[in-house]
Amino acid sequence: MRCGCARGRATPGTGRGLRFTLLVVCLLMAAAVPGLGPRTAAAQTLLRGRVVDDSTRAAVVGADVQVALGDSVLVGRASTRAGGVFAIRLPRAGRYRLQVSSLGYHSRISQAFDVPEGDTVDVVFSLAPEAIGLPGLDVVTEGGPVRAGRAEFEAHLARGKGVFVTRAQIDSLGPLEVGEIFKLVDGVRLNWEQATLDDGTRKMVPRIESRRGAGCLAYLLDGMPIVRSQSVNPWRVFPLVGLKVEDVEAIEVYRHMSEVPPELRNQAFVARDKRRVRIVPGIRGGTAGRVVTEIPREDACGVVVIRTRAAW
Repeated sequence: MRCGCARGRATPGTGRGLRFTLLVVCLLMAAAVPGLGPRTAAAQTLLRGRVVDDSTRAAVVGADVQVALGDSVLVGRASTRAGGVFAIRLPRAGRYRLQVSSLGYHSRISQAFDVPEGDTVDVVFSLAPEAIGLPGLDVVTEGGPVRAGRAEFEAHLARGKGVFVTRAQIDSLGPLEVGEIFKLVDGVRLNWEQATLDDGTRKMVPRIESRRGAGCLAYLLDGMPIVRSQSVNPWRVFPLVGLKVEDVEAIEVYRHMSEVPPELRNQAFVARDKRRVRIVPGIRGGTAGRVVTEIPREDACGVVVIRTRAAW
């Protein structure tokens, strides 16, 4: 496009101001013409969805939606708005998994699904309501039925081994991050480190070590084992990286194998990366070569059991 505003002769002393005025007018005209303005951004990779009640199909508002890439790295989190809808921008194409939780419903984790680059994927996710126990005429106690999480916690507490943190203790401490709760646990070392999440954001996450035994700890969240490898800090990955203080109802800490309840001891082994390099002679006078041998090995560790309000 040519700008036809530059014709005419400027009077002395006004030529420079006229040329500047004409330049601004031409730039404004160019911006108004399709194709001459700024280029549009590349298509975004987006996950949109709606969370509904499994029985009534009514929208669930305020549900916590977390998206993990490759079953381990939390890349997005949102709360459902009016109509139960949410939208999360994804960092790239890949295989993702959803975890959705809401007060009064059972938490649920989706099957893995693929999201193409630059595409928008729409999902409908349903949550099953938690059963509410109503007291009958023959019920003496005022409380509702004891759920599995509380019953297991109380059974383990009765054994007298390990350290147990209750919701009342957490409220008294007033932590801002879940990792701070471990200030209440004797026999562990709490440090903090910078973690880079898959979406590029930086976050301070805890690194917790036992002062007893091998020092390592395995993690269970409502009975679900979290990644067990000494090369990966569990607090850097999903779902611990997205856990909030208000979600936690109680924590059990078994600092070494001798404190771990018998039914949890199979979960107390953490893989340790071990490589052995050996030099082998060359064949028929050839040069020697290096052979790297992977030696699988596991350490017997302590166990941390985190119980959330959803399973309490």
